[in-house]
Amino acid sequence: HAISRCMDLNSRLMEFSVDKITIINDDRGYKKTICYVQNCSTTSLKIRVAISQKSDPVFRLLNGYDEHTIASGLKHTVILQSEPQQRVPYRGELEAFVDGKLTSGIPIEMLLPSCLIELSSHVVDFGLLVREHQIVTKTFTIANNGTTDGGFNLATESLPPLYQVSPCQGKLKPKEKVEIQIELLCKHLGPFNEILKILSEETRAEIHSVSITGSIEVRKLELLDSSTQSTIEHVEFGSTYYGTSIIQRAILYNNSPASTQFVVLLDTQSNATLEGLDKSVTLALACTPGGLSQDKWREQCNSPQSEEVIVVRPQQGTLNPFETRVIEFVFSPHVYKSETGWSQ
Repeated sequence: HAISRCMDLNSRLMEFSVDKITIINDDRGYKKTICYVQNCSTTSLKIRVAISQKSDPVFRLLNGYDEHTIASGLKHTVILQSEPQQRVPYRGELEAFVDGKLTSGIPIEMLLPSCLIELSSHVVDFGLLVREHQIVTKTFTIANNGTTDGGFNLATESLPPLYQVSPCQGKLKPKEKVEIQIELLCKHLGPFNEILKILSEETRAEIHSVSITGSIEVRKLELLDSSTQSTIEHVEFGSTYYGTSIIQRAILYNNSPASTQFVVLLDTQSNATLEGLDKSVTLALACTPGGLSQDKWREQCNSPQSEEVIVVRPQQGTLNPFETRVIEFVFSPHVYKSETGWSQ
């Protein structure tokens, strides 16, 4: 039982140490329960405790029923005895009197032993996930907060085959708990919201349900206009002179809930998209979730002359989930010797 505190000494003269007395009727005969009443005032008080007349006759006081003078801040011990006659619930009330006047009371209840299955959470949220066919795991706890053994079953047949739940059943002793593990295969795109039912092993009735939520998205890099924040397909440099440079800036955006590594490649095999440029050069952004282990990516793009004309900074890096980074495109046309030359 949670111990009550004296929050306002001027408005509360006395207070019980518990908010309610609960006794389990388990056919073991007499039950004794101890609690306290405390003088919360600044002066001594005459305090006594009594059982309400409307209470069931199975309760009686062994101590505390006589009036005692209690100094400020001290406690008075109350001993309650219960003697159940049958295996049924009983109710009562414990009353406190200060200077002969009824001041407060707390309920008394004698309950039959029962299993009380409770959950640590009714929602299991996977959050935002990336579709890479990986398995993600979340957990919640089932506890028996009752007074007798009890079992549970999980109705996993209502879940899609992408989910694996374990254990699916169990039997818990009083105050025992077990961790339930939910595994999800990240395969299908979009939001999801599934219901997992928890059933009583004894009655097969539904006693709880857990909502499994989240969303699966693709890993995606986007190139955004630095001014409008809109998606762009190409970078326009405009006109410039040989021997000079022009710089355009854009924003590289990791539009996914997972960290993404990137490499910037210059691809000479693509069709030109810039008017007035005699060299066929475009920009390709390569998303490399496996890591920046491509040691020969410069040779693979096969564009040494293109790299002299267009330079991108930075050329590689890592973006955190939904992070943005400014990318600079430097166009520096100049005359150089080439075996291929400029096409007309």
